[in-house]
Amino acid sequence: MATSLSPLQPGARARADSPGRGRHAMRWAVRVLLLVVALLALATCGYFTHLISFAVTGFVVLAYSLAQRLNLRQILWSWGLFVPGVIIYFLWHRSSYDRAEMQFRSLTQKFFAARTELLHSYSLRFELAAFWVIVICIFGAWLANREFHWNRAWLIVFLATMGLYFALPNELEGIWMVDVRLVPALFLLLLGVAKIGRRQLALGVVAVLLCGTRTVDVARNFISQQPTLRETEQAIQMLPRNARVLPIINVDLVNDDLPHQFYAHFWEYAIIQRGVLAPFRLELQAQTPLRFNPEAYIPDDPETFPPDWKKACSNYDYIWAYHTDYYNRFILGCGADVYHSGQLRLFRLENDKK
Repeated sequence: MATSLSPLQPGARARADSPGRGRHAMRWAVRVLLLVVALLALATCGYFTHLISFAVTGFVVLAYSLAQRLNLRQILWSWGLFVPGVIIYFLWHRSSYDRAEMQFRSLTQKFFAARTELLHSYSLRFELAAFWVIVICIFGAWLANREFHWNRAWLIVFLATMGLYFALPNELEGIWMVDVRLVPALFLLLLGVAKIGRRQLALGVVAVLLCGTRTVDVARNFISQQPTLRETEQAIQMLPRNARVLPIINVDLVNDDLPHQFYAHFWEYAIIQRGVLAPFRLELQAQTPLRFNPEAYIPDDPETFPPDWKKACSNYDYIWAYHTDYYNRFILGCGADVYHSGQLRLFRLENDKK
């Protein structure tokens, strides 16, 4: 009996195990599907979070895939994570290019721009000191270190990203500071170009101290500016929720006047706090993933070139004007001054809301 059944035992065992194997394969397929969906969602959220960071992440993934000598199928699967964001980008026409002039930095300017953006703060002395501390740490990680080993793949990615930094223009079609937006990515990639053994703990402490000092410097400066900005905050609170606001800010940022730089951007807190709808923050070509309503009137450089006041008054509920007294008589023709503090004026416009 046993002899007659012995040849059938492997087949019988396989049939008995097939339901278990099927359930195992199903669980594995579900896990893979959930992982792919999670990665797709994460990559797409990166698109909506910061468009340029989304592009940099895609470049890093491509460079790493090539550095690891992955086959074409694996590279395509890796890049498939970015397909939803790329489709949204082109569907919303964010890639149009009108052959505007490109502006490039010289190699010297590239160096100083990277140094400034590495740990940008409100203290030039700290920025300079932090740069040289980072240089010393780089040599300290390498010199006389028997545990030092290059991480080939990430070294290639770092060099490729650095090459991209030198190749990118500084300004393109109204997009400014294009190249320096790669500097934070270069700093992060630098941490992975080599294995340095036991010295990584000391260098990690230095990195934490640098970042902490920079954070303290920024927070200290923000606190010192609060009395100056308190009256501006009152203007924000006067705006009704979901109001349509046209900001006209006349600030010369070339002179690096720090208080005026705060005025140039402080109104944007109204988008967060009051939910206002305003152009410029949502209509920076190829920088922001969301588009302002294309049918709405968006004046170009309104602090320099007078807007069409009839369209402005019919498309917006308020005008947030800073240092633009030369426009007051035009704005008052269809609105009223409801708040005035220093060079800041808030005008409520009279229009037929729909």
